[in-house]
Amino acid sequence: MKVVQKAYERDGGLCLAADGNVTKKGPTPVIGKAVLSDTRTKLILHAEFVHRSESDNVNGRVDVEGLNRLLRWISKEKLPLQSLVTKRNPALGVALKNMEPELGSVRHLYDTSLMVKWLETELRRVAHREGCSSILPWIEKVKALLWSAAEWSPQHSSEVPHRFNACLGQVTEAKEYKP
Repeated sequence: MKVVQKAYERDGGLCLAADGNVTKKGPTPVIGKAVLSDTRTKLILHAEFVHRSESDNVNGRVDVEGLNRLLRWISKEKLPLQSLVTKRNPALGVALKNMEPELGSVRHLYDTSLMVKWLETELRRVAHREGCSSILPWIEKVKALLWSAAEWSPQHSSEVPHRFNACLGQVTEAKEYKP
């Protein structure tokens, strides 16, 4: 933990990432895990295991229960949290909002790799529409630009992740793209 604290001694709150999944072994997935890591040092700080029965036997709720446990651990350890990166799942944002009394205001960001993948899929889908094929050659360049911004920003303490997420949030809320 000292390595992580040293990485933030000038900045204030920690920038952490949380991810979870359900083990796919066996006829029915039973165990889920949630992992909390630091985005600067890439160190894993904490992990939780969630039995599917603890989340009403619903796989999607395992992620939420895992995040709730990670957030309670952050609160118990009295870690100053500036931002948290998760999957693009509204239920995870609600869980974070519910912990505001204990953690304070925390900036919720989406996982860049998942967002870039989502954006690529959407651009490819739109490119197949009539009159939109000119988008195809630009898709790889857009992805490269987004990856470059995402890799540059943590090293230089910029607002790229926040702005990137704000733009993508607006795009995902758009009802339908009309060329």
